[in-house]
Amino acid sequence: MERVRLEEQRKEQERLERMEQERALQEIQLRESIRKKIRMEEERKRQEEQKKEMELLSVPKDRKPQVFAPSSTPFDPRSIEIPDEFYEVTAQDLKNNAIIAKKKKMEQEGNNQLKTKEMREKEKIKKLSKYKSCYIRVKFPDRVEVQAVFNPLEKPSDVYQFVEECLSAANKAVPFHLYTVPPKMIIEKSSNKNLRDLGFVPAVLMHFDINEGHSGTTPFLKEELIKDIKEKLPPPQVVVPKRDQIIEATPIVNEVKMKKVPKEEEELMEIVNPENEEKKEEKKLPAWFMKGKK
Repeated sequence: MERVRLEEQRKEQERLERMEQERALQEIQLRESIRKKIRMEEERKRQEEQKKEMELLSVPKDRKPQVFAPSSTPFDPRSIEIPDEFYEVTAQDLKNNAIIAKKKKMEQEGNNQLKTKEMREKEKIKKLSKYKSCYIRVKFPDRVEVQAVFNPLEKPSDVYQFVEECLSAANKAVPFHLYTVPPKMIIEKSSNKNLRDLGFVPAVLMHFDINEGHSGTTPFLKEELIKDIKEKLPPPQVVVPKRDQIIEATPIVNEVKMKKVPKEEEELMEIVNPENEEKKEEKKLPAWFMKGKK
């Protein structure tokens, strides 16, 4: 009997060991399957990114250059007449400002989450990756501007090359640099950063400046471009709307729907709208109080 019992114990032990081995093997196979799926997903994303990068890397065959001359009717700010009532702060303005301030505070609290530099860079690239073109306009000292289309992944050297091709024969050998404002930032020709990384997407205005100790001759551009020059449109006629029109055209208060008005805004409403205080006083009257009949 003892021998039979020991044999059964041995068989039970072997069965448990086999079950444990099978369970361990299943876990290994499951982990391997998960790793394989992760690798396949990463490979798919990498191929998609490469495809997008290849699409972006294609340099525009036609940069569609356009040349603009300064408007013949310069803008005179003194021609705008603004009535004094335009600067008066109304109750509607205070309400709008309170809601805008609250919205900015909520956005700021959302942006204050701890993020690494790499995470911020990825978010920035993701936002800018939707732009497939970069429009660059270069303004010359004679106020003539030339505009062209670039790929967001092109380098500043490509912009310099395009500007050099646009210059007249008399200015070909003149050393120059490009910069943006404000603040003034000189764009290095030898920079390894692309236009997207430099923050020039989707569009940017650059200024052409001749290096110190040299001088150029006008016109700066070659004749082929100047003959197709277009005059910049004059500034639109500025009409100052009336105060009631501004309030009607400001839908921000109606668009923002809040479940509960914060205490700060309730106090603000009381300040800007005294009628609320009168209504509150009326509500404070006891239930048993009834106005007597005359």
